[in-house]
Amino acid sequence: MASSAHLNQIDGAITTSDATTTQILQIPCFESDVTMLTEVWIVARRQSTSDAKTWQQVMLIDKTGGGTPTQASAVNLMTPSGTLGSATWNFSMTFDANHAIVNVIGQAGAIINWFASAWGMQVMCD
Repeated sequence: MASSAHLNQIDGAITTSDATTTQILQIPCFESDVTMLTEVWIVARRQSTSDAKTWQQVMLIDKTGGGTPTQASAVNLMTPSGTLGSATWNFSMTFDANHAIVNVIGQAGAIINWFASAWGMQVMCD
């Protein structure tokens, strides 16, 4: 039987002041052959205007042969929702050899507080 594991919750918080893509958390992916289901929640708020936005997404992440993990698919559990002033705020996923990286993208000239949380499960090829 293949090995499997529940992934502990990982949290990250950051404040942005521009539209630069900024890392908020890393999801470890160290096994050489693994499939992961990861759920990511993100909430953001701009103090000066009370604008806010939230995302909830489930992702299938694959890593084969010791290569770099990739996002095989993503499903928005909830359509990103927010107030009018948050229309340009976003998030993205990038990858290095051993991590799925959650990034946030704010707004030029706007100080935005972000909080992200991720958890999931994985199955390894033994």
